[in-house]
Amino acid sequence: MAHRGQGPIGIEAPERPSFPAEKKTTGIADSFSNLFAMTRPAFSQGRTFEKARQLAFSAIAGLGRRTVSGMLCAGAMQFGDWSGAYRLFERERIDRHALFAPIMQEVLAGLSPDEPLVLMMDDTLVRKRGKKVHGTGWKRDPLGPPFHTNFVWGQRFLQISAALPDKDCSGRARGIPIDFIHAPSASKPKRNAPATEWEDYRKRQATMKVSTVASVRLKGLSYQVAPKREQLV
Repeated sequence: MAHRGQGPIGIEAPERPSFPAEKKTTGIADSFSNLFAMTRPAFSQGRTFEKARQLAFSAIAGLGRRTVSGMLCAGAMQFGDWSGAYRLFERERIDRHALFAPIMQEVLAGLSPDEPLVLMMDDTLVRKRGKKVHGTGWKRDPLGPPFHTNFVWGQRFLQISAALPDKDCSGRARGIPIDFIHAPSASKPKRNAPATEWEDYRKRQATMKVSTVASVRLKGLSYQVAPKREQLV
């Protein structure tokens, strides 16, 4: 006798194939954990490093905007003290140059000695709502129509990525971010401001231009590359 959806009574179900208990390849979480462990010199304290590691995992697993509160909720840390996470960012407890150094070394390790280091650079706009957020201002909206200029309130950042060639497909490469720095514009004084303020504004305007910031960052990255390796930007 057989029941609907079932086999005959008294006959055992076939055994399911067994799966290996351990994976032969490293998972994404383990690979990211090993890579992030190499950034320990960028943090002055161990608890600061551990807090940053938890937020980094939450930023990958979380959905929606990557805000501090969103990362805390994604990591099930919303019921604890939030002040440590905010202090991590507002007091600059991270050496951002040392933070990207391990990624730069991994990129160089993936290149052969005769391959040049190709860098891609572009500025990006991060929209903000608060008028008192540091470095914010009215910026041209890159997503606006070509026949009308739109302006949005946000921050400007400069990102530099290294092109890592694909070993399996000739002519194809993957962009690996190796630097990300805030590049705000100089604050313009009022019309009736003294001449000294305008002179100081012109000096800061020359040093805070995206092209000037990019030149300084490229010089800093060149110290991490062997002198004999060619660099293309």
